[in-house]
Amino acid sequence: WAPFGSGATGVIADPVVNALAEKYKKNAGQVVLRWLVQRGICALPKSSNECRMKGNLDVFDFELAPEDMSAISALNKNLSSVTGNTVPGSDIA
Repeated sequence: WAPFGSGATGVIADPVVNALAEKYKKNAGQVVLRWLVQRGICALPKSSNECRMKGNLDVFDFELAPEDMSAISALNKNLSSVTGNTVPGSDIA
């Protein structure tokens, strides 16, 4: 499973996620990882880039506000980031 769908979902480029990244002085990937952590979802991000690997671990020094959690959740399109198929009842953006 890939939390960012290898970029296929566009979540990293989403204006909502990027505005929150600016607000929290983090990058978009860190915001999405934090959203997953706060929801109790185990994320296993993969990167061969050392800088990104370090950044992926730097998600425990901030917390997303409830309204920001909701804003990210509202991005849900009920699509699998792996297959592109509809996932009925999915609650993961």
